[in-house]
Amino acid sequence: MWSPRLEYAGTFDDRWRNERMPLWPQDYDPRQAQAAHPRLVSGEPLHGGEQVRLTNLTPNSDLRFRLPNAYLILTTSTRAGRFRQKVQLDRVIIEPAAKKLVMVWRSSLNCGARVRDVLSTVVEVKPHIRVAADGGRSGL
Repeated sequence: MWSPRLEYAGTFDDRWRNERMPLWPQDYDPRQAQAAHPRLVSGEPLHGGEQVRLTNLTPNSDLRFRLPNAYLILTTSTRAGRFRQKVQLDRVIIEPAAKKLVMVWRSSLNCGARVRDVLSTVVEVKPHIRVAADGGRSGL
C-alpha cells in the first residue's frame, strides 16, 4: 500500500471482486512488485553475464565482476499435459561487505481457474548457451 507502487496494483473494485478475484486485476502492472528504486532497475531484461561495477561501496572503492551465466528450464506438469515455461532473471541482490551475490529468476504459468490441476514443476539448470556470431548455438 506504499506509493508509488500502489499506483501499479490495478483496480480492485466490485467488478474485480465478482469476476477475477483472487487473480490480479486486468490493469495490474508488474512494476507493482518492484522493490528497487527506479534508477536501480535495468532498462533491459538481465540474462547473466552482464558486467557489474560497484563504486564507493567497498573498502577498495571499486569492485567489478560479471554476473554468472545460468540457463534454467522449468517444466510444469498438469492434468492437461506438460508445459515448458519461460524464465527471466528478475532480481540481483549484491551485498559487497559480505561478498555475497543472490540471483532470483521468475516464471509464471497462467492457469486461470485451473490452478488446482498443477501437479509439479521441475527446475533444471543447464550450462549457459552462448549464441555464436553466425547465429548458431554452442554450449560453454
